[in-house]
Formats: sequence, C-alpha cells, structure tokens
Amino acid sequence: MLDRKTFKRAVGEVVMIVVGVLIALAASDWQQGRSERRAELDVLGELRTALNQDLADLEAQVLRYERIDRRVSTLLEIMDSGAPYADSLDAYFGTLYGIDFPRLNRAGYESLKSRGLDLISDDALRSQIARVYEQSYARLDDALDSERMVILDLLRPYFLVHFKDLRFTVSASPLDYGFVSTDPQFLNLVDYRIQLVRQNHLGNFDAALPEIRSLVAALDGVLGG
Repeated sequence: MLDRKTFKRAVGEVVMIVVGVLIALAASDWQQGRSERRAELDVLGELRTALNQDLADLEAQVLRYERIDRRVSTLLEIMDSGAPYADSLDAYFGTLYGIDFPRLNRAGYESLKSRGLDLISDDALRSQIARVYEQSYARLDDALDSERMVILDLLRPYFLVHFKDLRFTVSASPLDYGFVSTDPQFLNLVDYRIQLVRQNHLGNFDAALPEIRSLVAALDGVLGG
C-alpha cells in the first residue's frame, strides 16, 4: 500500500495533469474561436467589397433604365406627332434596342455557403445575408432575364429586318421611317419595352437596392466603415 506522502504526491500529479489538459483544451478552443472569427471577418470583408461594387453597378443600371424611359417616351411622342425623320432619332432607336447587363458578384456568398452559413456568428446578420442573396438578387435576376428576352427574342428580329447600322445602346437607322413609325407591331414593341422598364425593371431594382444598402451598412458596422 502507498504511504500517505506518496498518495498525496500521486494525487497532486493527477491534479496537475488534469489542470494541464484543461488549460490545453481551453487554449485550443480559444485558438479555434480566434481562427473562426478571423475566417468570418475575411468572408464578411469579401462580401462587403462585392456588394459595394454590385451596388454601384446597379445604381448605374437604374440611371440607365430612367434614361431609357425618358428617351423612348420622347421617341413615341415624336412618332405620334407625325414629325419627319431626322438623323438625331437614330440615337433614340439605339436606346430602345440597347442591352447592357451588370454582372452580379456571388462569389463571396457561394464561398460562404460552401463553408457553411453558421460561420456567421450573428443570427440576424446571417439571415440578412441569405435574404439579400437568395431573394433580392433573385428579383434582380428575373428583371435582367426579362430584359434579355425582350431585346433578343422580340426587338432584335424586328430591328434586323427594318433597321441598319445597328449599334447596341448607341444607334439604329430605320430603313423606312414612315413605315416603322406607324407600324402597329413596332409601336406595340416600343410600348411593351417601356412598360417593362417602368413596372418590372425599376420596380424590382427599387425593392432590392434598399435591402442591399442595409446589408452593406450592417457589414460596415461589424467591420468598421
């Protein structure tokens, strides 16, 4: 049997070992938490950079849609008035036929999803990020897809037959302005284009942009603006 002194020494050694293990585990947990926090901040920084660029592109797109609205409305008024053709109208036809889509950057969000959304420690921020990319960006995709369809599937076939010197967003010259300006098919296409810009494109952008700005502000709050 162990004497009292030896027993105390053995107990002390066990206690020291246990304490050492607990300290090592605590240090490991601290290091892991620190590593996860660093990874979280890296992802949030990547998201903020991408969102800021997307926001700038989307705000420019809104200005483009507003310009399309103004110029196409003017074109309709000119054609309806029966005014004769002038070279300056080519720019208005070019605006109608124009196509220019921003490329939304989802790389940061896809990277986050691959690592797991739980990497974001704040529940509200995690939900906000998912909502912007899964809902707001989806609305923007729908708007851009509908514009692509109208330009490529509806307007392009007509322009290829009835216009020359086509330059996207810049210019298009009618082969027979008198025919085009009174053609019901063309007038319907023009009206459809402008209504789509007002109701679908601008509507979706107006809904999505405040949500993106709010997320950028939330990220600035975490990362320091």
